[in-house]
Amino acid sequence: MAGMKVDEDTSKEVNCLIFDYIICLAIHTAISVAEGSTGEWDMSWLEDTVTALRLVLPPTEELPVALQIKAQVFEIARMFSKTSQPVQTMLAEMASTFVSTCKSAGEKALELHATQAASQIRNNQKSATVIYTLGQIMQLLAPPVLLQLERGNLEGMSRAETQRLKQRIGME
Repeated sequence: MAGMKVDEDTSKEVNCLIFDYIICLAIHTAISVAEGSTGEWDMSWLEDTVTALRLVLPPTEELPVALQIKAQVFEIARMFSKTSQPVQTMLAEMASTFVSTCKSAGEKALELHATQAASQIRNNQKSATVIYTLGQIMQLLAPPVLLQLERGNLEGMSRAETQRLKQRIGME
């Protein structure tokens, strides 16, 4: 196996799959912390992992739109997890970029929730309100492929088709 090389496209795809999984875990944790439920989670290792993964990913604008949205949700949720009153000007700028990214996804429900979150941020709403809306946005996005595989059901495929795929690629 030492002599095997993976082509660059495969490597990028795998890095994106891992990033998708980790960013969703980081979002969940940031939202939980922002809601006051710290539990046993330590945000620093997730932030460090997200930062490290970004170094091996293509530039943000080359990522799939869903990953761009998740990365922006994480940054906004992270701001609220650090303090109950994040810097308003920075948040407003992030919210504006966020709405643009969600519009590019071409899904009306996603665009509506993004606009709602941006409005809540600009109007200095309570963090709980913004965090709730970010959670709704995450529910509109597909779960990470690695999580779908773990659950045994890829989006757009039946359980049986997913099972056959897992067997074919050696996951079973």
